[in-house]
Amino acid sequence: KISLTNMASGIKYDSTLTLSVVDYDQQIMVLETGSTIKIAPITSGASLTGTDYAKVNKGNASFSNLVFIHDAGTKNVMYKLTCNSIDNNLLKAIFSKNTDDYANTAKV
Repeated sequence: KISLTNMASGIKYDSTLTLSVVDYDQQIMVLETGSTIKIAPITSGASLTGTDYAKVNKGNASFSNLVFIHDAGTKNVMYKLTCNSIDNNLLKAIFSKNTDDYANTAKV
């Protein structure tokens, strides 16, 4: 999980946001190339402009030109991070739990 604090709605996020695909031991999967990481809002009324997906290269994906949008005064706006190389059925089998327990979310 990641958190971006003090993000005003509609203001461009000036920094590059780099996300990594990591294994069970929290090591970046440097052999992972070609997958896609996507950011999508899950809080009602939230949205995102800019490119909401990025290709993974050596385990990392970078996002720029993002604008997080939400209702004024809303706190703890949540976005879901997904990667098409993550097999949720395999996670469920390994951890014997609902994969929602391991969902990647970002709080803005």
